[in-house]
Amino acid sequence: MKWTVSFSFLFLLLFGSASGESFHWFQLMGGNQLWFRFVVEEVDICPNVVVDGVEHLMDQHHAADGSFPLSCVYKLNLEALPQSFIFGDREILPRFKKDEVRKIAVIGDTGCRNNRFFSPQDCKKEWFFKETIDAMLEHDPEMVIHVGDYVYREGSRASTWTTWKEDFFLPATALLNSNIPLLLARGNHENCNRGGEGWAYFLSIAKECLPYEEPYTFSVNGRDIVVTDSSIARKLYEDVAHVNNVNNGKRTWIVTHRPLVFKNKEGLYVGNTTIFKDLKKEIELIMSGHVHVAQFLRLDGHIQFISGNSGARLSHWQTGTASDSQLEYGFGIIDLLNDNAKITSYDRFNNEMMSVYLSANN
Repeated sequence: MKWTVSFSFLFLLLFGSASGESFHWFQLMGGNQLWFRFVVEEVDICPNVVVDGVEHLMDQHHAADGSFPLSCVYKLNLEALPQSFIFGDREILPRFKKDEVRKIAVIGDTGCRNNRFFSPQDCKKEWFFKETIDAMLEHDPEMVIHVGDYVYREGSRASTWTTWKEDFFLPATALLNSNIPLLLARGNHENCNRGGEGWAYFLSIAKECLPYEEPYTFSVNGRDIVVTDSSIARKLYEDVAHVNNVNNGKRTWIVTHRPLVFKNKEGLYVGNTTIFKDLKKEIELIMSGHVHVAQFLRLDGHIQFISGNSGARLSHWQTGTASDSQLEYGFGIIDLLNDNAKITSYDRFNNEMMSVYLSANN
């Protein structure tokens, strides 16, 4: 007698019986790649996925090592997406066409800052990352950009699976399960002295923590989005200058965790304002976090958008509230309107706080 065992049964047998937790998501990468990623506790082999009816074994990105769980990846090409992508027994292929994207969500600085000695954040009463995600998903975005800083529970727990699970994976479960593609930038809390191991094992293209990762470009709806690594502060201006120098006339948005500039409590600019004078007109938008506030700053025809208000304690000691600055927890939504874009900042209750229009070459 010949025995046959279904893929879904094998998946349930191997992964469904594990007492640990698992997380999966789609992640946008350079070179027009879309990675399907899977992290699972208490299992040491990667599962299969079924792509257009054919089973494929996921690649191991990081082996379970006692400190961090197994991390797996399966790489897709956005120029040749399959018709079907089944994981477990579910069809989960995102409805994503990079040249037809109309709505992008932006979040940043999402972890709970419970270790800050002078004002620790109460993660049960003062941390609203999950609520922010729920409100953001009501807008039905086609992709989500995270501008960095995923983990804040530092000290001896800075680079542990517990920190990553509590600060990011558990509260972001609804976002991950939505299968909306994510574009993820590295923050200073993911440098190699902090949460860098988790960054490398779960979210990076690299398999080990590197002090610095080269920028990569993802194209969406006629625009290049350049994702930079500003976990090391001095690299920020070098990367922005390079992006500016090589720009060949294509509309470009830069994602960098550290902003080029922000407004302080007195309404004064902090940072390098002169760099905006040197940017080509095609460098339309800088998207950042790092400062825990929502701000829209227009300088010399360019917009610095800060969306660092999605979880970590707000920067009341650094910034204030004004027509272009809001100290409320929330997120951003970018609506692409043909040649123009509307960027709106919402609070965690989905109230519109402020908006700005980004026209072609401003």
